[in-house]
Amino acid sequence: MASSSGSKMSKFFVWAILLMLIVGLGGFGIGGFGRSLDKIGSIGNKKISTNDYVNTLRQEISNFERQNGKPISFNEALTLGLDGVAINKLLTTASMDSELSRIGISVGDAEIAKKVSEIPQFFGPDGVFDQDTYRMVISQIGKTVSEFEGELRANLSRDLLRQAVTGGLESTDTYANNIYNYINEERSLRSITLTKNNLQDSSPIPTETELSSFLEDNKESFRELETKVITYSILRPEMLFDQIKVSDKTIKELFDSRASMYNPPEKRRINRLAFVNKEAASKAYDLIASGKSTFDDLVKERGLSSKDTEIGMLSKQELSPLEGEIVFDLPLNEASSVIESSIGPAIFKVIEIETAVVTPIENVMDELINTLKLEDAKNLITTKKETYEDLLVSGGTLEELATESGFKIKTMDFTTELSNSLTSDISFFEEAKLITKDYYPTLFDLKDGSIIAIRLDKVLPSFIPELQVIREKVKKDWTSYIISKRLTDLATEISKQLRVNPDWENSAGKEPKVTKISRLTQNLDTPFPLAQKAFITKVGTVDFVNDAETVIVYEVTDVTSPDLNSAAAKAFSKEFNEQMLAEFENDVFSYYIESIRKNLGFTLDQGALNSIHQQF
Repeated sequence: MASSSGSKMSKFFVWAILLMLIVGLGGFGIGGFGRSLDKIGSIGNKKISTNDYVNTLRQEISNFERQNGKPISFNEALTLGLDGVAINKLLTTASMDSELSRIGISVGDAEIAKKVSEIPQFFGPDGVFDQDTYRMVISQIGKTVSEFEGELRANLSRDLLRQAVTGGLESTDTYANNIYNYINEERSLRSITLTKNNLQDSSPIPTETELSSFLEDNKESFRELETKVITYSILRPEMLFDQIKVSDKTIKELFDSRASMYNPPEKRRINRLAFVNKEAASKAYDLIASGKSTFDDLVKERGLSSKDTEIGMLSKQELSPLEGEIVFDLPLNEASSVIESSIGPAIFKVIEIETAVVTPIENVMDELINTLKLEDAKNLITTKKETYEDLLVSGGTLEELATESGFKIKTMDFTTELSNSLTSDISFFEEAKLITKDYYPTLFDLKDGSIIAIRLDKVLPSFIPELQVIREKVKKDWTSYIISKRLTDLATEISKQLRVNPDWENSAGKEPKVTKISRLTQNLDTPFPLAQKAFITKVGTVDFVNDAETVIVYEVTDVTSPDLNSAAAKAFSKEFNEQMLAEFENDVFSYYIESIRKNLGFTLDQGALNSIHQQF
């Protein structure tokens, strides 16, 4: 009996341990063990599936890369907040679906059939909807007809909900007309420019007392900032290049991987006109060959445009072998013979040619080698960073780090206004700004892959230099101030005279300049301060404006408003109203979606998100 009891007890502990193991593994996102990763959250009765999140996030990353012309890592995508963009899109979609479910709105089968029949990708050779083509295309994108139509129904239902919320919003011409009038208003001016040459004393010489007083009155503008004397020890990837060898094979592999960058193939923008059968295609080609018709004429006869028949800017490899051979032998803007294409007999036409680029590997050898060495050097720094940190932790100095580990050691005077390659790195700038005497040197990363440790040697407090030290700077600023003041006094006097007697030539001693300015143009011959102030000055008003070392006295003589009934004004108003209405609709709908979220409540499973991110 004792033996039997012991056996049962042992089994109990085994199962208990297994259960704890299963629960623990489930916490790490292992499918089937206590936790499902089929969703990342939910809103109302609608779940946000893992697959939808992964697909949406990948799409956002792809869009970003396409817009910026370079790939990004997944960590960079997270730093840019693309995960948040994807989640927000999915929450919006789920909110709409929950609301549609609550109020019982859905698009009917007739509307689905109508929309499907209007999609050009489902057209047959005769240019109308074809059931077989429809099923084939749906199959090629990895969906069933039922799945595709379900997604289409959901999207159309969401459009219906959005239309119901924003469909009654309208815009008026009042705002557009005010904006158009503002940017197209023109003003006529007459003006004179006063420089130091118009002064009796154009080169004033300050006394010692005047310089001292000027420094005292403006001392904050001459204050030197607090300066931190910092010693730093840095290891840059480039400093390890001599230790790194790259093989010819690796260079060739990198070159080949950049084929689209270095050696893009010839591409052609191609139009394709498909026919029901070969006989119809041959008749059409005969008309072209005989000169009785053209490719473009045949396109128009179908009720199509050049855009409808365009299949893109393609390389030879993106076409079938037969299509590629014939199309890439075609002269520009000439029609091909009949080709048995992937959608049946067709005639092709090339409307643009982008020639191939051939770059010998020797021409980019240095770039390839440096790219490979830079990546290897960054990895080497990451690998050895712990060793370097151990040296500092054990009491090593920055000098020893330089002596024993190949770092470079330098000293710099740091201020918060200093601008150089180091201070432009936010990590260094923040560390240097916060460093104190109690700071213990530790290694931290810079954005270029370098690692660095810093030490505060001393702090030079903020101070105002003695006049003897900065005499030339004080003198220069005093001179500018005095000339500006005297010019202002002169402009004030001339303005008073002109308001009483608008005799510009006698009052100002020179003939005024007459100009017409507008907000829309650059007004290259009119200083910006004058143009800016003139548009807030009433007609007939004489005033002046300072511009660097000159002062301009001016009068607004006329204001010309644009014709709001002109074709340009009406076109502007139409486009402006459409844009403003679209933005207004987006704002209203965003508030509507936000209210749904608050009413229904939503949850996000951060653990599931973390698990997904680890698998990217």
